[in-house]
Order: sequence, then C-alpha cells, then structure tokens
Amino acid sequence: MTIDPVLDLTARAGLATVLATAALHKVRDLDAFRSVVREYALLPNGSERLVAPGLAVLEIALAGALVWPPVRVEACVALGALLLAYTMAIGINLARGRRHIDCGCFGPAHRQALSGWMVWRNLVLLAAAVVAGWPVSPRPLEPLDFFTFVSGWLALALCWTAAARLLGQWDAVRALRSPT
Repeated sequence: MTIDPVLDLTARAGLATVLATAALHKVRDLDAFRSVVREYALLPNGSERLVAPGLAVLEIALAGALVWPPVRVEACVALGALLLAYTMAIGINLARGRRHIDCGCFGPAHRQALSGWMVWRNLVLLAAAVVAGWPVSPRPLEPLDFFTFVSGWLALALCWTAAARLLGQWDAVRALRSPT
C-alpha cells in the first residue's frame, strides 16, 4: 500500500514548517528555553545548558531532512522518537500536577501552560509523521498537483495555528464557564 505523492509532500511540508517554526522561536531566546527545559525537572541539574540548544538544532535538522526525499523515512522515524519523548515529558509533568510550567513548544515568546490537549496534539503530529514516512506511489506529479499541495499546506498551517490558539486558551475558557 502506498500514499499519493501530494499527500506525502503536504504532510512533510507541514511537519517541517511546525518544526522549523518551533526551533526558531526557541533559538530567539535560548536562555529562556533553557529555563523551560529545567522546569520539566526530568534531567540532571545543569544538563539544560546542552539539551536546550541540542533540541533546537535537532528540530532544525529534522525540518530540513523531512523535505529531502532520500532521507525522508529516517527523518520521520527520528521525528516520531522526538515526539514520543516530548509527549512523555508533558505526560509525566501532567501526572505530577505540574500544569503551571510552560510547554516550551514554541519558545518563550509564546508561553502556554501544560495541558492534556498537548498530548493529543503530539499524537496527531506523530500520525502525520507515520503518513509522511509511508511508501509513496510512483505516479508522476501533474501541474494541478502543485496547486493541491500548496493549498493543502496552507490549509494545514491555518488550521494548526487556529487550533493552537484556541486550545491554548481552553483553560481560560473553562475558568470563565465554571461557577465561582
């Protein structure tokens, strides 16, 4: 079973966009991102000095690898492992009751407290990585495929941004709805 090359391109471009955006936000204020990594309280003290920049570099490298067809499968596997690690880190802190800490997903400029929807979001990204790593149909691309790809990529970007904004405000909405 194979997937259509346009679906493959769209999934890889969407994932690469999310990764590159996240990495660039982290690099903008690396000191603040180091603090976020430290707040997760999952690594030995002081290791955030190396781990934080390492995560940003890894995200940038994976974004580039996703759009380079010869290594797309390996990039999808590595991305899957990274997403599982991020999901476990979020889940562990949620289980500890540490919802107050910043997820660090899009750097310090876009602070979001940990919440359960982030686990689901990462699982959706993981599913997209599986799709992007699936064997691709050898059918040649047609001129209309370019329009389909660009439209799909833009639609994914807009939906992703809207969902992130809306779900990021979910706790505030629940607080407004609950009786005081």
